[in-house]
Amino acid sequence: MKQDSTRTRTPARKTPLKKKTGNAKARLVEKVMWQLSRDILQGVYAPGDSIREPEVSKRLGISRAPVRDALRTLEQEGMVESTPWRGARVINPTLDEIADLFDLLAAVDGVVARLAARCASDGDLRRYSQGIEEFRREAESPKVDFFELIRLSYQAAEVVVSSCGSSMVANFARRIGRPAYWLHRFLIPAPARWVQQSLTHHKNFADALLHRDEARSERCARMLVMHAKRLILARARDIELAQGILRRTQFATSSRSSVRSIDEPRSAEPARPRKALRSPRVERIVEALPSRPSLRGPAPRKPARSGRSSKSGRLKI
Repeated sequence: MKQDSTRTRTPARKTPLKKKTGNAKARLVEKVMWQLSRDILQGVYAPGDSIREPEVSKRLGISRAPVRDALRTLEQEGMVESTPWRGARVINPTLDEIADLFDLLAAVDGVVARLAARCASDGDLRRYSQGIEEFRREAESPKVDFFELIRLSYQAAEVVVSSCGSSMVANFARRIGRPAYWLHRFLIPAPARWVQQSLTHHKNFADALLHRDEARSERCARMLVMHAKRLILARARDIELAQGILRRTQFATSSRSSVRSIDEPRSAEPARPRKALRSPRVERIVEALPSRPSLRGPAPRKPARSGRSSKSGRLKI
């Protein structure tokens, strides 16, 4: 009887341990992913910078496996890209690519808003309104945390996406919204009027959802995305212009420092002897070759020997 009871208890003990280990690993990967996302937003990793697994694992005090899984997830979401033998690096989109991304996001969010107004439950809509209220409190606080504002805005948008009633549309919206979330780094720090304008758009969108107005919800969602597009493109153009001026200034400074002044006397250092570029064997062969004609005129021809043409006297190598 004792042996039978032992056999029946053994599987029951092992199953929860494996599930707990898997959940802990998934939570660790998610924490690493959000930490890397915050580092990208804060500018720790600039566009085009490489994200090396050993450095991240050493800084966070974890192994390289969760860092590798987090980078793979960020690559799927469009925030980083991996190249062979170089690892992962932060994407560096152009202004045209940013504009195209937000145009596509506006169309997708419009569909999501229409479906959410039709299919979302009252509890989901209340949760979205509560998220906007948290966004308002953070925006009106004395010390505004812009990273927290971006996180609250993305968290509120995730409530609408998850309640649209279509898993395919929700996954597509997340796939496009993730790079757009990263591009909000251009708004840091944002003026107070930009934050108030965004808050107004969020309130109009929440009111349209609560009234179940599909057309108005789609229109408000598009206006919210296009407002973010205008602000991000304006800040990105300013940054690109400033970087171009800085590069041209550095180039002009380095060029002026490298050019020798006319009044500056030349250094009295003796000229260094030129090194022999050819081996002694090659030098002997070159000396045996007939001399080339001078630029002043043709070289005089040597008289031909009796019984032998002038061509036969040349050295065969």
